Amino acid sequence: MENPCKIVCFGDSITKAWVHRFEKTISSEYPNVDVINEGAVSDTTNQAVQRVRRIIDYKPDVVIVGFGMNDWRKNIERVTFISNLGEIIDILQENKIRVVLTTMNPDNTHNCISPKLIQYNQDIKDIAYEKRVRIADVYSLWLKDLSRVSKGLYDEIHPNDIGNGIIVKSLMQIVPRRNTILIWQFNGEHAFCNYSCSYCYVSSDTNVEHRYAGNPEIWHKAFKDTFGNQKLIFYLSFGEPMAGKGFYEVLSMIASESLWEGCMTSNLSLPLERLIKTEIVKSGRFHVNASFHPTQTTIDGFLQKLHILRDNGIECPVIYVMHPEQLDAFESFWEQFSKHQFLVHVRRFRGRYRGKWYPRAYSDVQRQFIARYCDDATIKYMLNEFELNDIGFKGKLTYAGMFYLLVTCEGDVYMCPDYKGPCLGNVLKNTVRLYTEPQPYGGLIEGTVGGIASFLELNYKELEGDHVAFFAEQGGVYKEGEKVFYKNLHTDFNNKEIRKQYGFPDGLTKLKLRLRPFKL
Repeated sequence: MENPCKIVCFGDSITKAWVHRFEKTISSEYPNVDVINEGAVSDTTNQAVQRVRRIIDYKPDVVIVGFGMNDWRKNIERVTFISNLGEIIDILQENKIRVVLTTMNPDNTHNCISPKLIQYNQDIKDIAYEKRVRIADVYSLWLKDLSRVSKGLYDEIHPNDIGNGIIVKSLMQIVPRRNTILIWQFNGEHAFCNYSCSYCYVSSDTNVEHRYAGNPEIWHKAFKDTFGNQKLIFYLSFGEPMAGKGFYEVLSMIASESLWEGCMTSNLSLPLERLIKTEIVKSGRFHVNASFHPTQTTIDGFLQKLHILRDNGIECPVIYVMHPEQLDAFESFWEQFSKHQFLVHVRRFRGRYRGKWYPRAYSDVQRQFIARYCDDATIKYMLNEFELNDIGFKGKLTYAGMFYLLVTCEGDVYMCPDYKGPCLGNVLKNTVRLYTEPQPYGGLIEGTVGGIASFLELNYKELEGDHVAFFAEQGGVYKEGEKVFYKNLHTDFNNKEIRKQYGFPDGLTKLKLRLRPFKL
């Protein structure tokens, strides 16, 4: 979310009533937030159009727009309501303000299913789609959370404490999330990679695609038409992005929009001179996760590349995969990276090795060793993913499909790389309709950083451009000054409660913790 952030709550008497609770809730998580109450009793969108200029005078970062209850009850024509809402959004967006619409809560007439209210709520959803703004679907959440909708009302239309709680819950799912992360397979799902690593999840004879098609102008228009003025983070992964056809065209396209950023996972094997001269790097809007492959490069050569990027404003977290053959070597590499103040984000190996499937096949000794260098979420959702899936992960709510998306080289949009789910449309055809509320995750967790951070139960703040580092920081692995801290370096993973917390399988292996990392 914007930091600091000024939020104006612009609406009617219903808005006026929930603002205090919303301010208290959001300020507890984001201390640099200023919330302004512009709810007015009896206001329709006719009055809102007249006072929207006053809202701009506050110079807000975000405006929450909540109208409609008085419009339909005072017989404001739907065509007028739609026109007014559209005009309000246009004026706010012209002033570079992020807009969040809210649907109306249910009313206590017509058996709590007022046909007219339902029609106006659909209009709100349609205008949000047309203008490409986010929507807090209060109505939908209300029906899900309350078996009897009147429990949330103290009269025909006004929410009581329970109802205001639902409104705030809906807003907290949307307002703090400014970024939309697009995992863009611009060069194909099995994109070309110039490395041949035995532990890659895709074999080297498969990662051979060069699928970038079309010109950057077409893609640029497609993303603008689909996402409007939203802040986008284009994550370039799959294969080696820098070796991909169209890589520098893609960077120029991203750089052309001030609200767009780029990020990639790279093995840093290719020359960096051209990269560091690009506009997007010079503007500080490109981030790199550096994937270290000890079988393909040297530690000295890799460190040299890391320092080149650091000297040009890119601070890279280092990704290290704990392949069974690379466990013993890890300590020496970790010490070198730590000496140079680079954060190491440890990943479990996922795949088959000598007839065994990992990470399930790790011994408890190996698992504890790996966990000591991991952030909390990586231990639970990656290292111990099988145990998590065994107890039933399917159906957990996720922001994937809302703020975290997979975009293929053909432009098709899906929930995420781990679990695609149904196609949400195509950016090149301008047919994308994202989910407006968190959805149940439909498969087994496979454990990408963005996918994990999207689970509501984790309650992580949205990932910023420097995506792996921000993820690790929330789980206790972070850089402060010239030192990198690893929260779990001395955690006792023999403790039963700790094992349960992190999803370790049953059965203990007694390890005597030392002050320094130990050899396996």
